[in-house]
Amino acid sequence: MEKRGYIRILVIILFFASISIGYTQDFKVIRDRIAQGVVSEKGRYANKNRIKEYMDKMNDGAFNDVDYKDTTDTNWKPIEHLKRLELLAIAYTTEGNQYYKNPELLKKIEKGLKFWAKAHPKSTNWWHNDINAPKQLGRVLIVMSTALGSINQTVIDECLSQMKDTRSADEMTGANKVDIAIQNIYRAAISEDAPLMEKSVEYVYEPIALTLEDEGIQYDYSYFQHGPQLHISSYGSEFIKGAYTTAYWFVGTPYALPKEKAAILNKYFFDTYVSGIRGRNMDFNLEGRGISRQDALDKGWIADFKNEDNLLSKIALVAGSAYSKKVEDLKKRLTDYNAVGEGITPEHIYFWKADYTIHKRPEYSFNVRAVSPRTRRTERGNNENLLGRVLPDGSTNIQVYGGEYRNIMPFWEWDKIPGVTARDYDEDKEITINWGKEAGTSSFVGGVSDGVYGATVYTQDYDGVKAKKSYFFFDDAVVCLGSDITSKEKENITTTVNQTYSRGDIYGLQNGQITSITNEGNITADAIWHNDIGYVFPKKTKLELSNKNQRGSWGQINKRFPLTELEDKIFKLWINQGVSPTNATYEYIVLPGISKDELVNNYANQYIKVLENNGKIQAVEDTKLNITQAVFFEPGTLAWGKDKVIVDKPCILQLRELPNKSTVISVADPNQTETEVNITYIKSGKDHKLNIQFPNAPYRGQTVQRTF
Repeated sequence: MEKRGYIRILVIILFFASISIGYTQDFKVIRDRIAQGVVSEKGRYANKNRIKEYMDKMNDGAFNDVDYKDTTDTNWKPIEHLKRLELLAIAYTTEGNQYYKNPELLKKIEKGLKFWAKAHPKSTNWWHNDINAPKQLGRVLIVMSTALGSINQTVIDECLSQMKDTRSADEMTGANKVDIAIQNIYRAAISEDAPLMEKSVEYVYEPIALTLEDEGIQYDYSYFQHGPQLHISSYGSEFIKGAYTTAYWFVGTPYALPKEKAAILNKYFFDTYVSGIRGRNMDFNLEGRGISRQDALDKGWIADFKNEDNLLSKIALVAGSAYSKKVEDLKKRLTDYNAVGEGITPEHIYFWKADYTIHKRPEYSFNVRAVSPRTRRTERGNNENLLGRVLPDGSTNIQVYGGEYRNIMPFWEWDKIPGVTARDYDEDKEITINWGKEAGTSSFVGGVSDGVYGATVYTQDYDGVKAKKSYFFFDDAVVCLGSDITSKEKENITTTVNQTYSRGDIYGLQNGQITSITNEGNITADAIWHNDIGYVFPKKTKLELSNKNQRGSWGQINKRFPLTELEDKIFKLWINQGVSPTNATYEYIVLPGISKDELVNNYANQYIKVLENNGKIQAVEDTKLNITQAVFFEPGTLAWGKDKVIVDKPCILQLRELPNKSTVISVADPNQTETEVNITYIKSGKDHKLNIQFPNAPYRGQTVQRTF
C-alpha cells in the first residue's frame, strides 16, 4: 500500500508537472508570436542611425527631447518614450541588426523601463493611461522576453505592476474592452499567469458576439461605439485588429477562438467591414470622428507588403481555407490600384440597426448614411471632426476608383457633403455637441433589400431644413429623389450631387450633344459627366458647378494637426433650392463607371422611370431589370402602366419580376413600429393580396420577402 501511495503521489506530481510544462510551452508560443508581430510591424524602423540617435538622447533612462510633464489629451508626448524603447528592444533582440545583444543598448533599455515605472507620466485622456501606455509597455516587455534574463526582474515586476494599475475590462465595452484585455494578455504571457490569461482571453473574445446593447456588433452586423453610433471602420478597425491578432496568437493553444465566435468575426469582417472598402479606401461615413485624420480612409495597412506578419496574413490563418478566395481577392484590391473590382459580386446591404446602406458592383460602390432617433449623429470628440455636422444627413459615398475622397477633407465645403440637403452657410459651422450624443429626429428612416437591389429613405428634420430623401439602387444607376424640401432660414438650401477631386475634363449633355464645360456658376444641362461618373437630371434643374482650387487645413477640422494651409482642385456640383423653399423637389440619376460616350447612349435610351416624387410617394422603375421600388410615407396607391400597388401602412417596398413570371416582393417598415402591412398588387388585371408580418426586435426594420 505504501509503495502504491508513493506511485500515486508520483503520478500526481508528474501530471501537474506536465500541465506546467504545457502551459510554459503555450506561453512561449504566445510570446514569440506577439514579438514576431511587433518586429514585423516596426522592425524596418530600428535602423542603425535611429537607434544611435535614441541612445545618444537618453540620459539616466529619460530622453532629453521628450516632454514628460505633458498631459494633453490627443498628441500626448510622453508616449514617444515607449515607442522608442520598442525600437531599441527590436534592435537588441533581432539577429542581423547592428545592435543585436549590444550590452550598452541593454543598459539603456533597462534604465528606460525603470525610469518609466518610476515617473509614470499621465494624460488627461484616460485612453492613454489605461490603454495606450500599458499596451505599448507590454509590447516592449514581450519583445525583450525573447532574450530571457536580459532585464532585471525587479524592473519587470515594477512595469507589470504599473500595467495592472488600470481600468478593468469589466468596465469597458466593444473595442475598448478588447484593448484592455490585450494589455492584460501581454502581462499574463510575461508572468506566465494562467488564470489571468484565461480571464483576459475570455474578455477579448466576449465582444465577438451579436449584442442587444448599444455598443459592439449589432444584429445587422454593423458596429456601434459610444452608444448607437456607426463606427464600422473607426472603432471597428480596432476591434478587428484586436480580435484577429489575439485569435492568431492562440491558434493551436488551449485559448483558440471557438468556432461559433470565428463565424461571427469572419462575417463581420468579410461581409461588413470589407464591403465598405473600394480598392484600398474606406467609405468616409464609416470613420466616425476619424474622418478628420490624414490617411484615415487608406486601408492598405491590412495587407502591408512591407510587413510579412500583416493583419491579412493573420486573418487568413484564423479564417481558414473556406475564406482563401476572399482573402486573395481582398489582397489584390488593397495592393493593386488596377484591381479595385477584383472578386466583387453585385450586392446590396441595408443595415436596419445602423441606418446605413452599401450598394456595390465590380464597377463602383454607392453608399448612403442616415440617422434616426434610434441612432446618433457623427461624433465630435477630443477636438476631432469639428465640422462634420451634416455627415449623417443622407450623405453619399460614390467611388469608382476608390480614391475619390481620400484626404479630401481639408478642402471640402462642409455644408456640401455629397448627397446632403443643407443650409449654404457663408462659413462652415462647428459641431457643438460632443461624443455623438445627438440623436436623429425623424423615425421614418429605413431601407429595403433583396441582397442585390434595394432602396433607402431618409426623412430629414435638422438645422431648420426638412426634406424627404430617397435612394433607389439598380445595376448601372442610382436614382436620388427629394421632396417636401422646406426651410424658413435665410440661407440658400442646397442638395449636393457630389464634391470630389477634380480629375480631367467636365462635359455637359444638352439636347443630345455633349460638349466640354469650362464655365462655373449657374449651368444648364441635361447631364454632367466627370471622372467616369454621369449625373443625369430628368427635369430642368437649377444646377451650380464649381471646379477650382479650394483651400483648407487639417487643423481646421482636427485640432491635433497644424493649420498649415493646403489646396487642391475640387469638382463640386449642387442643386440650389433657393432661400426659404416650400415643398421643393429634386431628381437626379447617378451613372457610376461610365464613359462620356456611354452617357450619351444611356441618356438617349433611358430605362429608368421616375414614377412619383412627392410628399406621399417616391417611386422609380427600372424597365430593363423589371424592378419597381417605392417609398410610401403614408398608406396609399401607386399606379404605373397597367399595374398598381396599394398599401395600408407607411412602408418601403420593391417588386421584382423574374424571368419565370413570378414576382418577388420585398418590404420593410422604416418606422420600426408596425407589426404588419397589407399589400394589394394588381398585375395584368389580376389581384394579389398579401399580409406581411414584420419581425420583432432585434430584427425590426429588416426586409421581409414573399414570392407569388
